[in-house]
Amino acid sequence: PVCLGSLSIVVYNARVTQRIEYIRIPLTHPHYHAFNLVTQQYMPIEYIRVSEATRALNPDSLPLEGVFRAELPPLGFASFQLKLSLNHVGRVLRSVPMYYGEDLVVESQVYKVHFDPKTGALKMITNKLAGLSGKSDKLTQRFMEYSSSTGDKVDKQPSGAYIFRPLNDSADDLGDPVLTDYIPGELFTEIWQTFDGWISQVTRVYYDKFYIEVEWTVGPIPLDHGREIITRYDTSLATNKTFYTDSNGRELVKRVLNHQPTWDLNVTEPIAGNYYPVNTRATIVDTIKGMQLTVLTDRTQGAASLGDGQVEFMVHRRILKDDFRGVSEPLNETANGEGLIARGRHWLFYSDTISYHMHRDIGLDLFYKPNVVIGNQGGLEVPTWNFYKGKTPASNYLNIVTLQKIPSVNGTALLVRLENTLPESEGGKPITVKLDDLFGVEGDYSGCQELGLAADRDIKKVVDYKAHTQHDNPDKNIITLQPFQIRTFVLNFASSTNETENLF
Repeated sequence: PVCLGSLSIVVYNARVTQRIEYIRIPLTHPHYHAFNLVTQQYMPIEYIRVSEATRALNPDSLPLEGVFRAELPPLGFASFQLKLSLNHVGRVLRSVPMYYGEDLVVESQVYKVHFDPKTGALKMITNKLAGLSGKSDKLTQRFMEYSSSTGDKVDKQPSGAYIFRPLNDSADDLGDPVLTDYIPGELFTEIWQTFDGWISQVTRVYYDKFYIEVEWTVGPIPLDHGREIITRYDTSLATNKTFYTDSNGRELVKRVLNHQPTWDLNVTEPIAGNYYPVNTRATIVDTIKGMQLTVLTDRTQGAASLGDGQVEFMVHRRILKDDFRGVSEPLNETANGEGLIARGRHWLFYSDTISYHMHRDIGLDLFYKPNVVIGNQGGLEVPTWNFYKGKTPASNYLNIVTLQKIPSVNGTALLVRLENTLPESEGGKPITVKLDDLFGVEGDYSGCQELGLAADRDIKKVVDYKAHTQHDNPDKNIITLQPFQIRTFVLNFASSTNETENLF
Protein backbone atom coordinates (compact mmCIF):
# COMPACT_ATOMS: atom_id res chain seq x y z
CA PRO A 1 0.00 0.00 0.00
CA VAL A 2 2.86 2.40 0.69
CA CYS A 3 3.73 2.38 -3.02
CA LEU A 4 0.32 3.61 -4.14
CA GLY A 5 0.98 7.24 -3.20
CA SER A 6 3.90 9.62 -2.78
CA LEU A 7 6.79 8.36 -0.69
CA SER A 8 9.09 10.01 1.82
CA ILE A 9 12.61 8.59 2.00
CA VAL A 10 15.18 9.24 4.71
CA VAL A 11 18.76 8.03 4.13
CA TYR A 12 21.22 7.92 7.04
CA ASN A 13 25.00 7.98 6.59
CA ALA A 14 26.94 6.39 9.46
CA ARG A 15 30.29 7.64 8.17
CA VAL A 16 31.88 10.83 9.45
CA THR A 17 32.48 12.10 5.91
CA GLN A 18 30.07 13.35 3.28
CA ARG A 19 29.36 10.74 0.63
CA ILE A 20 27.41 10.12 -2.55
CA GLU A 21 25.41 6.91 -2.86
CA TYR A 22 22.99 5.42 -5.35
CA ILE A 23 19.76 4.57 -3.54
CA ARG A 24 17.54 1.78 -4.86
CA ILE A 25 13.85 1.86 -3.89
CA PRO A 26 11.46 -1.04 -4.67
CA LEU A 27 8.39 0.24 -6.52
CA THR A 28 5.27 -0.99 -8.29
CA HIS A 29 5.28 1.54 -11.14
CA PRO A 30 7.39 4.38 -12.67
CA HIS A 31 4.94 7.26 -12.07
CA TYR A 32 7.18 9.27 -9.74
CA HIS A 33 9.23 12.45 -9.81
CA ALA A 34 12.28 12.36 -7.50
CA PHE A 35 12.58 15.47 -5.32
CA ASN A 36 15.47 16.44 -3.05
CA LEU A 37 13.97 17.95 0.11
CA VAL A 38 17.36 19.40 1.10
CA THR A 39 18.03 21.38 -2.08
CA GLN A 40 14.33 21.73 -2.98
CA GLN A 41 15.10 20.57 -6.50
CA TYR A 42 13.97 17.71 -8.71
CA MET A 43 16.63 15.19 -9.58
CA PRO A 44 17.10 12.37 -12.09
CA ILE A 45 15.69 8.94 -11.29
CA GLU A 46 15.98 5.82 -13.43
CA TYR A 47 13.80 2.74 -13.18
CA ILE A 48 14.92 -0.80 -13.80
CA ARG A 49 12.97 -4.01 -13.64
CA VAL A 50 13.84 -6.53 -10.95
CA SER A 51 15.84 -9.51 -12.20
CA GLU A 52 14.38 -13.00 -12.45
CA ALA A 53 16.94 -14.16 -9.87
CA THR A 54 15.61 -11.61 -7.39
CA ARG A 55 12.03 -12.69 -8.01
CA ALA A 56 13.02 -16.33 -7.52
CA LEU A 57 14.79 -15.42 -4.30
CA ASN A 58 11.82 -13.37 -3.07
CA PRO A 59 8.52 -13.97 -4.90
CA ASP A 60 7.04 -10.94 -3.12
CA SER A 61 9.55 -8.58 -4.74
CA LEU A 62 8.04 -5.50 -6.36
CA PRO A 63 8.56 -5.41 -10.14
CA LEU A 64 10.71 -2.25 -10.35
CA GLU A 65 13.50 -0.41 -8.58
CA GLY A 66 13.87 3.36 -8.73
CA VAL A 67 17.50 4.50 -8.54
CA PHE A 68 18.64 8.01 -7.72
CA ARG A 69 21.91 9.65 -6.70
CA ALA A 70 21.93 10.98 -3.13
CA GLU A 71 24.36 13.34 -1.41
CA LEU A 72 24.51 12.44 2.27
CA PRO A 73 25.85 14.62 5.10
CA PRO A 74 28.48 13.29 7.52
CA LEU A 75 27.03 11.23 10.37
CA GLY A 76 23.54 12.37 9.49
CA PHE A 77 20.57 11.99 7.19
CA ALA A 78 19.08 13.57 4.09
CA SER A 79 15.45 13.41 3.01
CA PHE A 80 13.95 12.82 -0.40
CA GLN A 81 10.49 12.42 -1.84
CA LEU A 82 9.08 10.40 -4.68
CA LYS A 83 6.11 12.48 -5.80
CA LEU A 84 3.34 10.48 -7.43
CA SER A 85 2.21 11.77 -10.82
CA LEU A 86 0.00 9.34 -12.72
CA ASN A 87 0.38 11.41 -15.88
CA HIS A 88 4.15 11.02 -15.75
CA VAL A 89 5.93 7.88 -16.94
CA GLY A 90 9.54 7.73 -15.80
CA ARG A 91 12.37 6.26 -17.81
CA VAL A 92 12.40 2.49 -17.42
CA LEU A 93 15.76 1.20 -18.60
CA ARG A 94 15.47 -1.40 -21.35
CA SER A 95 17.72 -4.22 -22.44
CA VAL A 96 19.56 -3.37 -25.65
CA PRO A 97 20.14 -6.05 -28.33
CA MET A 98 23.78 -7.05 -28.72
CA TYR A 99 25.77 -7.89 -31.82
CA TYR A 100 28.50 -10.51 -31.57
CA GLY A 101 31.08 -8.78 -33.74
CA GLU A 102 32.63 -6.38 -31.22
CA ASP A 103 33.21 -6.18 -27.49
CA LEU A 104 30.55 -4.62 -25.34
CA VAL A 105 32.28 -1.54 -23.86
CA VAL A 106 30.93 0.27 -20.80
CA GLU A 107 32.53 3.52 -19.67
CA SER A 108 32.26 5.58 -16.51
CA GLN A 109 34.24 8.55 -15.27
CA VAL A 110 36.79 6.12 -13.82
CA TYR A 111 36.70 2.90 -15.85
CA LYS A 112 36.43 1.55 -19.35
CA VAL A 113 35.30 -2.08 -19.12
CA HIS A 114 35.16 -4.62 -21.94
CA PHE A 115 32.62 -7.46 -21.84
CA ASP A 116 32.15 -10.42 -24.16
CA PRO A 117 29.06 -9.63 -26.29
CA LYS A 118 27.83 -13.24 -26.21
CA THR A 119 28.45 -14.26 -22.61
CA GLY A 120 28.58 -10.89 -20.84
CA ALA A 121 31.83 -12.02 -19.20
CA LEU A 122 34.44 -9.49 -18.14
CA LYS A 123 37.36 -9.28 -20.57
CA MET A 124 39.45 -6.18 -19.89
CA ILE A 125 39.48 -3.18 -17.59
CA THR A 126 41.09 0.26 -17.99
CA ASN A 127 41.51 2.78 -15.20
CA LYS A 128 41.18 6.05 -17.09
CA LEU A 129 42.74 8.00 -14.22
CA ALA A 130 45.90 5.90 -13.92
CA GLY A 131 48.51 7.89 -15.80
CA LEU A 132 48.06 10.15 -18.79
CA SER A 133 46.33 7.61 -21.02
CA GLY A 134 45.12 5.13 -18.43
CA LYS A 135 46.33 1.60 -17.79
CA SER A 136 44.65 -1.65 -18.76
CA ASP A 137 44.74 -5.29 -17.77
CA LYS A 138 42.95 -8.45 -18.69
CA LEU A 139 40.19 -9.11 -16.19
CA THR A 140 38.05 -12.22 -16.49
CA GLN A 141 35.74 -13.99 -14.08
CA ARG A 142 34.49 -17.58 -13.93
CA PHE A 143 32.29 -19.63 -11.64
CA MET A 144 33.84 -22.98 -10.83
CA GLU A 145 33.40 -25.80 -8.34
CA TYR A 146 35.49 -28.13 -6.25
CA SER A 147 33.98 -31.57 -5.79
CA SER A 148 33.99 -32.42 -2.09
CA SER A 149 36.18 -35.25 -0.91
CA THR A 150 34.45 -38.05 0.98
CA GLY A 151 37.76 -39.44 2.22
CA ASP A 152 40.41 -41.49 0.42
CA LYS A 153 43.20 -43.99 1.02
CA VAL A 154 45.64 -41.25 2.00
CA ASP A 155 43.30 -39.59 4.49
CA LYS A 156 39.78 -40.57 5.47
CA GLN A 157 38.91 -36.98 6.35
CA PRO A 158 35.94 -35.78 4.23
CA SER A 159 35.03 -32.22 3.40
CA GLY A 160 32.29 -30.78 5.58
CA ALA A 161 31.03 -27.93 7.70
CA TYR A 162 34.41 -27.31 9.38
CA ILE A 163 36.78 -28.85 6.84
CA PHE A 164 37.42 -27.81 3.23
CA ARG A 165 38.99 -30.74 1.43
CA PRO A 166 38.42 -30.92 -2.33
CA LEU A 167 38.48 -34.21 -4.18
CA ASN A 168 40.88 -32.97 -6.89
CA ASP A 169 43.72 -30.46 -7.12
CA SER A 170 41.86 -28.25 -9.58
CA ALA A 171 38.43 -26.69 -9.90
CA ASP A 172 35.92 -27.68 -12.58
CA ASP A 173 34.60 -24.94 -14.80
CA LEU A 174 30.82 -24.51 -14.65
CA GLY A 175 30.68 -23.42 -18.28
CA ASP A 176 30.22 -20.18 -20.14
CA PRO A 177 27.50 -17.84 -18.97
CA VAL A 178 24.77 -16.46 -21.19
CA LEU A 179 24.31 -12.71 -21.52
CA THR A 180 20.61 -12.21 -20.85
CA ASP A 181 20.44 -8.41 -20.65
CA TYR A 182 22.58 -5.37 -21.37
CA ILE A 183 20.85 -2.41 -19.70
CA PRO A 184 22.58 0.97 -20.19
CA GLY A 185 21.56 4.08 -18.27
CA GLU A 186 22.89 7.53 -17.43
CA LEU A 187 23.52 6.79 -13.74
CA PHE A 188 24.66 3.17 -14.14
CA THR A 189 24.83 0.27 -16.57
CA GLU A 190 23.98 -3.34 -15.75
CA ILE A 191 25.09 -6.60 -17.35
CA TRP A 192 22.90 -9.61 -16.50
CA GLN A 193 24.18 -13.17 -16.87
CA THR A 194 23.04 -16.67 -16.05
CA PHE A 195 25.28 -19.70 -15.50
CA ASP A 196 24.14 -23.31 -15.64
CA GLY A 197 20.58 -22.48 -14.55
CA TRP A 198 21.28 -22.08 -10.80
CA ILE A 199 23.82 -19.24 -10.86
CA SER A 200 23.12 -15.70 -12.02
CA GLN A 201 24.96 -12.43 -11.78
CA VAL A 202 24.50 -8.70 -12.24
CA THR A 203 27.56 -6.54 -12.94
CA ARG A 204 27.02 -2.81 -12.34
CA VAL A 205 29.20 0.04 -13.54
CA TYR A 206 28.18 3.26 -11.82
CA TYR A 207 28.79 6.60 -13.50
CA ASP A 208 31.20 8.04 -10.91
CA LYS A 209 32.23 5.21 -8.57
CA PHE A 210 35.74 3.87 -8.10
CA TYR A 211 34.50 0.29 -8.00
CA ILE A 212 32.62 -2.14 -10.21
CA GLU A 213 29.88 -4.03 -8.39
CA VAL A 214 29.44 -7.75 -8.99
CA GLU A 215 26.26 -9.13 -7.40
CA TRP A 216 26.14 -12.92 -7.56
CA THR A 217 23.29 -15.30 -6.76
CA VAL A 218 24.16 -18.98 -6.29
CA GLY A 219 21.80 -21.87 -5.57
CA PRO A 220 20.08 -24.07 -4.94
CA ILE A 221 23.19 -26.19 -5.60
CA PRO A 222 22.30 -29.52 -7.31
CA LEU A 223 22.34 -32.46 -4.94
CA ASP A 224 24.16 -35.05 -7.08
CA HIS A 225 27.45 -34.74 -5.18
CA GLY A 226 29.22 -32.44 -2.73
CA ARG A 227 29.97 -29.14 -4.42
CA GLU A 228 31.98 -26.12 -3.22
CA ILE A 229 31.39 -23.13 -5.48
CA ILE A 230 33.97 -20.46 -6.16
CA THR A 231 34.24 -17.40 -8.34
CA ARG A 232 37.69 -16.76 -9.76
CA TYR A 233 39.03 -13.43 -11.04
CA ASP A 234 41.93 -13.77 -13.48
CA THR A 235 44.10 -10.85 -14.58
CA SER A 236 47.29 -10.18 -16.53
CA LEU A 237 48.97 -8.81 -13.38
CA ALA A 238 52.30 -10.45 -12.54
CA THR A 239 51.86 -11.19 -8.84
CA ASN A 240 54.77 -13.56 -8.12
CA LYS A 241 52.61 -16.17 -6.31
CA THR A 242 51.60 -13.54 -3.76
CA PHE A 243 48.38 -11.94 -2.60
CA TYR A 244 47.20 -10.10 0.48
CA THR A 245 44.26 -10.70 2.80
CA ASP A 246 42.94 -8.48 5.55
CA SER A 247 43.04 -9.37 9.23
CA ASN A 248 39.62 -8.49 10.64
CA GLY A 249 39.34 -5.53 8.30
CA ARG A 250 42.64 -3.97 9.36
CA GLU A 251 46.19 -5.07 8.53
CA LEU A 252 46.81 -6.72 5.17
CA VAL A 253 48.77 -9.94 5.55
CA LYS A 254 51.10 -11.16 2.82
CA ARG A 255 50.28 -14.67 1.57
CA VAL A 256 52.67 -16.63 -0.65
CA LEU A 257 51.61 -19.78 -2.49
CA ASN A 258 52.78 -22.98 -0.71
CA HIS A 259 54.82 -20.98 1.79
CA GLN A 260 54.70 -20.01 5.45
CA PRO A 261 57.17 -17.44 6.77
CA THR A 262 57.75 -19.02 10.20
CA TRP A 263 58.01 -22.74 9.49
CA ASP A 264 58.81 -25.21 6.70
CA LEU A 265 55.48 -26.03 5.10
CA ASN A 266 54.83 -29.60 4.01
CA VAL A 267 52.16 -29.18 1.32
CA THR A 268 49.67 -32.03 1.55
CA GLU A 269 46.57 -30.06 0.53
CA PRO A 270 47.59 -27.76 -2.36
CA ILE A 271 44.12 -26.17 -2.60
CA ALA A 272 42.79 -25.99 0.95
CA GLY A 273 46.28 -25.35 2.34
CA ASN A 274 46.43 -22.08 0.41
CA TYR A 275 42.99 -20.80 1.42
CA TYR A 276 42.81 -17.95 3.94
CA PRO A 277 39.95 -16.16 5.68
CA VAL A 278 38.99 -12.82 4.13
CA ASN A 279 36.83 -10.51 6.23
CA THR A 280 36.65 -7.47 3.96
CA ARG A 281 39.14 -7.64 1.05
CA ALA A 282 41.87 -9.45 -0.85
CA THR A 283 44.46 -7.77 -3.05
CA ILE A 284 46.81 -8.78 -5.86
CA VAL A 285 49.63 -6.41 -6.89
CA ASP A 286 51.94 -6.13 -9.89
CA THR A 287 54.90 -4.20 -8.50
CA ILE A 288 56.59 -3.90 -11.92
CA LYS A 289 53.58 -2.50 -13.74
CA GLY A 290 52.50 -0.53 -10.67
CA MET A 291 48.87 -1.73 -10.81
CA GLN A 292 46.66 -3.63 -8.38
CA LEU A 293 43.22 -5.23 -8.06
CA THR A 294 41.39 -5.29 -4.75
CA VAL A 295 38.21 -7.33 -4.34
CA LEU A 296 36.12 -6.07 -1.43
CA THR A 297 33.59 -8.48 0.07
CA ASP A 298 30.32 -7.89 1.90
CA ARG A 299 30.92 -10.86 4.22
CA THR A 300 33.67 -13.16 5.42
CA GLN A 301 34.75 -15.68 2.77
CA GLY A 302 37.62 -18.02 2.09
CA ALA A 303 40.02 -16.88 -0.62
CA ALA A 304 43.14 -18.10 -2.40
CA SER A 305 45.52 -17.11 -5.18
CA LEU A 306 46.53 -20.36 -6.84
CA GLY A 307 47.96 -18.88 -10.03
CA ASP A 308 49.73 -15.72 -11.11
CA GLY A 309 47.29 -12.81 -11.35
CA GLN A 310 44.42 -14.85 -9.89
CA VAL A 311 42.26 -14.55 -6.81
CA GLU A 312 39.28 -16.77 -6.02
CA PHE A 313 36.55 -16.71 -3.37
CA MET A 314 34.37 -19.46 -1.94
CA VAL A 315 30.77 -18.25 -2.31
CA HIS A 316 28.60 -21.29 -1.49
CA ARG A 317 28.85 -24.96 -0.44
CA ARG A 318 26.56 -27.98 -0.28
CA ILE A 319 28.09 -31.21 1.01
CA LEU A 320 26.54 -34.65 1.48
CA LYS A 321 28.82 -36.14 4.13
CA ASP A 322 29.59 -35.18 7.72
CA ASP A 323 33.20 -34.22 8.46
CA PHE A 324 33.19 -35.82 11.97
CA ARG A 325 34.01 -32.52 13.67
CA GLY A 326 31.05 -32.32 16.04
CA VAL A 327 28.03 -31.28 13.98
CA SER A 328 27.06 -34.89 13.21
CA GLU A 329 25.31 -33.94 9.98
CA PRO A 330 26.34 -32.95 6.45
CA LEU A 331 26.41 -29.32 5.32
CA ASN A 332 23.15 -29.68 3.42
CA GLU A 333 21.03 -26.78 4.57
CA THR A 334 17.57 -26.38 3.05
CA ALA A 335 14.61 -24.01 3.08
CA ASN A 336 11.15 -24.91 1.79
CA GLY A 337 12.49 -28.27 0.76
CA GLU A 338 15.26 -26.89 -1.45
CA GLY A 339 18.90 -26.00 -0.97
CA LEU A 340 19.76 -22.50 0.19
CA ILE A 341 20.33 -19.62 -2.22
CA ALA A 342 23.28 -17.34 -1.42
CA ARG A 343 23.52 -13.77 -2.69
CA GLY A 344 26.44 -11.43 -2.17
CA ARG A 345 28.45 -8.60 -3.64
CA HIS A 346 32.04 -8.04 -4.63
CA TRP A 347 33.38 -4.54 -5.31
CA LEU A 348 36.29 -4.55 -7.76
CA PHE A 349 38.76 -1.69 -7.28
CA TYR A 350 41.45 -1.55 -9.98
CA SER A 351 44.05 1.23 -9.77
CA ASP A 352 47.70 2.14 -9.86
CA THR A 353 49.59 1.41 -6.65
CA ILE A 354 49.88 5.15 -5.92
CA SER A 355 46.10 5.28 -5.44
CA TYR A 356 45.96 1.92 -3.69
CA HIS A 357 45.14 3.49 -0.30
CA MET A 358 41.67 4.37 -1.61
CA HIS A 359 40.56 0.79 -0.94
CA ARG A 360 40.27 1.81 2.72
CA ASP A 361 37.80 4.58 1.92
CA ILE A 362 35.83 2.34 -0.47
CA GLY A 363 35.78 -0.43 2.12
CA LEU A 364 34.19 1.88 4.68
CA ASP A 365 31.45 2.71 2.16
CA LEU A 366 30.72 -0.99 1.72
CA PHE A 367 30.74 -1.71 5.45
CA TYR A 368 28.66 1.32 6.44
CA LYS A 369 25.92 0.91 3.87
CA PRO A 370 23.36 3.74 4.03
CA ASN A 371 20.28 3.05 6.14
CA VAL A 372 17.14 3.74 4.11
CA VAL A 373 13.74 4.36 5.68
CA ILE A 374 10.65 4.58 3.45
CA GLY A 375 7.29 5.93 4.56
CA ASN A 376 4.10 7.59 3.41
CA GLN A 377 4.15 11.20 2.32
CA GLY A 378 4.92 13.57 5.17
CA GLY A 379 8.46 12.93 6.31
CA LEU A 380 10.43 14.68 9.03
CA GLU A 381 10.15 18.27 10.20
CA VAL A 382 13.73 18.94 9.10
CA PRO A 383 14.96 17.61 5.73
CA THR A 384 18.56 17.08 6.80
CA TRP A 385 20.61 16.92 9.96
CA ASN A 386 24.05 15.71 10.94
CA PHE A 387 25.58 14.90 14.30
CA TYR A 388 29.13 15.67 13.13
CA LYS A 389 29.79 19.37 13.76
CA GLY A 390 33.50 19.72 13.06
CA LYS A 391 34.44 23.08 11.60
CA THR A 392 36.47 21.38 8.84
CA PRO A 393 35.54 18.28 6.84
CA ALA A 394 36.80 15.09 8.43
CA SER A 395 39.49 13.02 6.75
CA ASN A 396 38.18 10.21 4.56
CA TYR A 397 40.22 7.91 6.76
CA LEU A 398 38.71 8.98 10.08
CA ASN A 399 36.22 6.42 11.31
CA ILE A 400 33.92 6.55 14.32
CA VAL A 401 33.94 2.94 15.46
CA THR A 402 31.69 3.52 18.47
CA LEU A 403 29.22 6.29 19.32
CA GLN A 404 27.16 5.34 22.34
CA LYS A 405 25.36 7.24 25.06
CA ILE A 406 26.31 5.93 28.49
CA PRO A 407 24.97 6.67 31.99
CA SER A 408 26.09 9.98 33.45
CA VAL A 409 25.44 11.43 36.89
CA ASN A 410 25.28 15.00 35.60
CA GLY A 411 24.60 15.81 31.94
CA THR A 412 25.41 13.69 28.90
CA ALA A 413 28.26 11.26 28.34
CA LEU A 414 29.25 9.68 25.04
CA LEU A 415 31.49 6.66 24.63
CA VAL A 416 33.45 7.28 21.44
CA ARG A 417 36.08 5.22 19.66
CA LEU A 418 37.98 7.05 16.93
CA GLU A 419 40.04 5.24 14.32
CA ASN A 420 42.64 6.30 11.78
CA THR A 421 41.98 3.64 9.15
CA LEU A 422 45.05 4.19 7.00
CA PRO A 423 48.33 2.46 7.98
CA GLU A 424 51.67 4.14 7.50
CA SER A 425 52.65 1.50 4.94
CA GLU A 426 49.84 2.80 2.68
CA GLY A 427 50.69 6.47 3.14
CA GLY A 428 48.79 7.03 6.37
CA LYS A 429 49.36 10.34 8.17
CA PRO A 430 48.36 11.50 11.67
CA ILE A 431 44.80 12.84 11.93
CA THR A 432 44.01 15.58 14.44
CA VAL A 433 40.55 15.74 16.02
CA LYS A 434 39.11 18.58 18.12
CA LEU A 435 37.00 16.77 20.66
CA ASP A 436 34.95 19.68 21.96
CA ASP A 437 33.34 20.51 18.60
CA LEU A 438 33.19 17.00 17.16
CA PHE A 439 29.50 16.33 17.81
CA GLY A 440 26.33 18.40 17.81
CA VAL A 441 25.52 18.14 21.49
CA GLU A 442 24.03 21.35 22.83
CA GLY A 443 25.46 22.27 26.20
CA ASP A 444 28.95 22.88 27.47
CA TYR A 445 31.70 20.40 26.78
CA SER A 446 33.10 19.61 30.21
CA GLY A 447 36.05 17.42 29.37
CA CYS A 448 36.91 13.84 28.53
CA GLN A 449 38.54 10.74 29.89
CA GLU A 450 40.60 8.46 27.71
CA LEU A 451 40.19 4.74 28.33
CA GLY A 452 41.81 1.58 27.10
CA LEU A 453 40.40 0.00 23.97
CA ALA A 454 37.95 -2.16 25.92
CA ALA A 455 36.73 0.96 27.82
CA ASP A 456 37.17 -0.83 31.15
CA ARG A 457 40.09 1.12 32.63
CA ASP A 458 41.89 4.45 32.41
CA ILE A 459 44.43 4.74 29.59
CA LYS A 460 47.21 5.50 32.10
CA LYS A 461 46.93 1.91 33.33
CA VAL A 462 47.40 0.56 29.83
CA VAL A 463 50.17 2.50 28.06
CA ASP A 464 53.01 4.92 28.65
CA TYR A 465 50.74 7.94 28.92
CA LYS A 466 53.39 10.56 28.19
CA ALA A 467 54.46 8.88 24.97
CA HIS A 468 50.87 8.09 24.07
CA THR A 469 49.77 11.74 24.26
CA GLN A 470 52.94 13.50 23.10
CA HIS A 471 51.26 14.79 19.91
CA ASP A 472 48.05 15.94 21.62
CA ASN A 473 47.17 19.52 22.59
CA PRO A 474 45.01 19.15 25.70
CA ASP A 475 44.68 22.92 26.19
CA LYS A 476 42.73 23.09 22.91
CA ASN A 477 41.04 19.69 23.34
CA ILE A 478 42.92 18.34 20.31
CA ILE A 479 44.04 14.72 20.09
CA THR A 480 46.10 13.05 17.37
CA LEU A 481 45.40 9.65 15.87
CA GLN A 482 48.54 8.05 14.52
CA PRO A 483 48.23 5.84 11.40
CA PHE A 484 46.03 2.80 12.14
CA GLN A 485 45.46 3.87 15.73
CA ILE A 486 42.18 3.50 17.64
CA ARG A 487 41.57 5.60 20.75
CA THR A 488 38.67 5.41 23.19
CA PHE A 489 37.15 8.38 25.02
CA VAL A 490 34.25 9.30 27.23
CA LEU A 491 33.14 12.81 26.25
CA ASN A 492 31.20 14.69 28.92
CA PHE A 493 28.70 17.51 28.37
CA ALA A 494 27.24 19.63 31.15
CA SER A 495 23.58 19.26 30.24
CA SER A 496 21.41 16.77 28.44
CA THR A 497 19.57 18.02 25.35
CA ASN A 498 16.61 16.93 23.32
CA GLU A 499 18.87 16.61 20.31
CA THR A 500 21.12 14.07 22.00
CA GLU A 501 18.20 12.24 23.59
CA ASN A 502 16.50 11.84 20.23
CA LEU A 503 19.68 10.54 18.59
CA PHE A 504 19.97 7.60 20.94
